Amino acid sequence: MFCKIAHIPSFILVFLFLMGLLTCKPILAQKTDFNKVVPPIDTRAKEYADVLVQLAWQNNPKYEALQTEQEIAAEEIKITQLEWTRDFAASFNLNEANIRNIGDNQFGTNIFFPRYNFQATFNVGNLITRKNKVNIARHHLAVAENETNQAKLQLRAEVLRRYERYLAAMELLKIRAKAAEDMYASYLLAKSYTELGKGELSELNNATEGYNRALENKLMAETNLKTTKIDLEEIIGLRLEDIFEEKYPKKN
Repeated sequence: MFCKIAHIPSFILVFLFLMGLLTCKPILAQKTDFNKVVPPIDTRAKEYADVLVQLAWQNNPKYEALQTEQEIAAEEIKITQLEWTRDFAASFNLNEANIRNIGDNQFGTNIFFPRYNFQATFNVGNLITRKNKVNIARHHLAVAENETNQAKLQLRAEVLRRYERYLAAMELLKIRAKAAEDMYASYLLAKSYTELGKGELSELNNATEGYNRALENKLMAETNLKTTKIDLEEIIGLRLEDIFEEKYPKKN
C-alpha cells in the first residue's frame, strides 16, 4: 500500500528556506582572550607556566616597546580629537573712544558705533578632514594592538615549548640516573663473582662497558637538562630558582 504525497508548490519551499535562513542563529567564532594568553602583570598567575609567560613578557625589552607603541597610538587619537580647538578663533574689540567717554559724553564728542564687536571663525575644512584623521589614528591603534597580541601568542608558545623541553630533560635525567645505578649494581655483582672465581671475566667486561655507557648517558642527560634550563631562563630573564622570590616576595 502506497501513500500519496501531496505536491508542494515551489514558492512555498523557497519561502520556507528563506525563513530558515532568517531564523537560524549564526555560529560566532570564539574570540581569543589575550589576558589568558599572557596574564596581566599585576595579577597573580595560578599556574607555574603562566608565571613563566608573565616574566618573559615583563622582562623582554622587545615586548615593552610594543606596549609603548600601543600607548602612543592611543594618545594620537586623543590629540587628533582635540585639534578642533586650534581651528576655532575668536576676537573682541572695544572702541577706545567709547571707553574714554562713557558716562561723561557731551554733544560735541563723537561716539563711534558699534561700541564693540565680536568675531569668531571656524575652519570648516579641517572639521571635515578631522574625522578621517581620527579614523587613521584608530587604525594605527588597531595595528599596534594586533602586533602586541600576535607577539603574545608567539611568546606563550615559545615559553611553553622551552618549559616542556626542560620538564622532559628532568624526567630523562631521572631515567638515566636510575639506569646508571642499576648498571653499577650489576658491575659490582659481576666484579664480586669474578673475585670469588664464580664468574667469567667476559661477564665483568660486559658489566663494565654497560656501566660506562650508563654513565655517559647520564652525563649527556645532565648536560641536556642544563642547556634546556639556560634556554628557559634566557626567555624569562631570571634564574628558575629566583622566580618566586622575584614574582611573589615572601611575607615576613
